[in-house]
Amino acid sequence: MMYSWATPTYLLDQMSVDQILFYYEKGLNFVELRSKLCWNVLGEAMQQSKKENGNNDRNSEELGIGDKDTPDIKRFHALYGDKVKRG
Repeated sequence: MMYSWATPTYLLDQMSVDQILFYYEKGLNFVELRSKLCWNVLGEAMQQSKKENGNNDRNSEELGIGDKDTPDIKRFHALYGDKVKRG
């Protein structure tokens, strides 16, 4: 229900069928508009976040991270040396 006073009993007692359908249509349009607005704002925020963090692609290329199936052991040792220890 869109409002707490708009119970099915109240609507059937106080409104005609045309008024009830109009009421629900306007309510559904409002909910749809609100959801579209929410998703648009979220999408813009995500795009802004991508633009701000756009250096990630450049950094991954600089580090030699790519779509290869096998790791580059020489590059790994050049970057991290003996910082990673096997236990």
